[in-house]
Amino acid sequence: METWGRGIEKICEACEKHGVPMPEYTLHPEDIMIKFTALQNVKIPKCQSGGLSGGLADRLDDVLEILRKTPSVTNAELVELLGIPLRSVQRKMKRLKEQGIIERKGGKRYGHWEIKK
Repeated sequence: METWGRGIEKICEACEKHGVPMPEYTLHPEDIMIKFTALQNVKIPKCQSGGLSGGLADRLDDVLEILRKTPSVTNAELVELLGIPLRSVQRKMKRLKEQGIIERKGGKRYGHWEIKK
């Protein structure tokens, strides 16, 4: 059972488990600041590099690549292949349709995606 006030303890346990230096805590009257030291040997996944919006173009390219190979791919399959949430897949597909890059041919069940550009 979870209890209140175990957050710092859990952070320390996780740091120890992964061999990361313990965080530094700075206490202020109204808040607490925690400073973590990043590992130098950790590889950042492609979708996380470049900040909040950095991976968008790469992900769109990934979607197009999958559509070229499997035109009948579903959104659920794209979620699995790309490792991103369904809502993200839906936004990317909407963007590609609005830009005229892809078009759906046929119905939802038996249709396929056609790449225009």
